[in-house]
Amino acid sequence: MSSSLIVIIVPVLVAVFVFFLVRHTAKVFHQDQLTSWARQDEVAAAALLAAQDAARQAENSSRKLDRIHTLVNSDMTAARQGELDQTRAMAAIQERVVRATTAAAGKPDPVDVQALQRTRARIAELEAILADRLAQFREVEIEESRRPIAE
Repeated sequence: MSSSLIVIIVPVLVAVFVFFLVRHTAKVFHQDQLTSWARQDEVAAAALLAAQDAARQAENSSRKLDRIHTLVNSDMTAARQGELDQTRAMAAIQERVVRATTAAAGKPDPVDVQALQRTRARIAELEAILADRLAQFREVEIEESRRPIAE
């Protein structure tokens, strides 16, 4: 009878041992899983903060670059306008020289006429450049007026 009792008790004890072993392993696995998810949440939160910070910095850089671009454009436009004004003054002087030479000699000096033609061509070029800059400026103004106001 004792051997039949052992045959019954040993498998029951093994089953109970296996049950508690599996239960303990499941608890440990579940605890590890919770810890892993918590770490993943922390990493995701840190990544979100980093992405938001990067977006803020990019927006700030973009605003600064827009401001620099505006200043450079404005300086370049002023320089071109100054060059245009000076070139128009030079053309007026060259026209007087051509008229004076024509009045004195009966015909203009070809060198003076060529210089006047180059000056007039430069005036046309500068006027086209300034007109293009003005058109670009207006496009930017229209685009900026359509942007939502940042908070």
